[in-house]
Amino acid sequence: MLVPERATNAPEIALVLPTGDPESCALVLVDPSAPSVVGRPAGAPGALHVDLDELGLPLHVVRAAAGELRSSPLYPLVRDHVVRVTTRTWALADGAAAADLGRASVRLVRALVLSAAEQARAFDEEAPASTADRVDAYVRTHLRDPDLAPAEIAAENGISVRALYRIFEERGVGLERSIIQRRLEGARTDLAAPGRRHHSIATVARTWGFDNPSFFSRRFRAAFGLTPRQWRDGTGAPTPTA
Repeated sequence: MLVPERATNAPEIALVLPTGDPESCALVLVDPSAPSVVGRPAGAPGALHVDLDELGLPLHVVRAAAGELRSSPLYPLVRDHVVRVTTRTWALADGAAAADLGRASVRLVRALVLSAAEQARAFDEEAPASTADRVDAYVRTHLRDPDLAPAEIAAENGISVRALYRIFEERGVGLERSIIQRRLEGARTDLAAPGRRHHSIATVARTWGFDNPSFFSRRFRAAFGLTPRQWRDGTGAPTPTA
């Protein structure tokens, strides 16, 4: 990656030829204001720079594209064009033709950045959904574990606890409430199953992570308007919940 010696501190596009072989070239976004900036590689034979001002794009668009250049369908086209331009500078004449070629190159690079930024935006939109689905699947398969905890759920899904809570907050329901509700629904299904009638209510509750029978009974009635016993026996009518 090549970082220019300029007075400004704005990002730019750079094509770096680390080995001099056009096939080994890499288009990168150089952002001197970013926390991690790599200096000019030793012996880098060539590079093309396009200042942010020339691109005419907002800084956030450039940064969004930074890690997605290769995902753009325009990447091979722009890379090959820039390779030829930078490796055949000796054949470029000064004057209007060179200026026109420069402007065309900037437009190509601009199109690449916009395309890559769109790829990044699509990934960002899909990632939360896929992560939420993964979390849902994990919680669903571990509902019977009484020790199921936020730290475990987050660690097993490769996210922070804060991100885990945010997934549920965006749905308008807290993590704990969601887990309890799912457990209650599972317990309600088991209590009504003919094959489980020989299991006590306390046993069914424990299999769904409720170690305290009184707590289970209160939450069950609050959720469904019936006590666990009334639900199993088919007696009573649902009562309004607060």
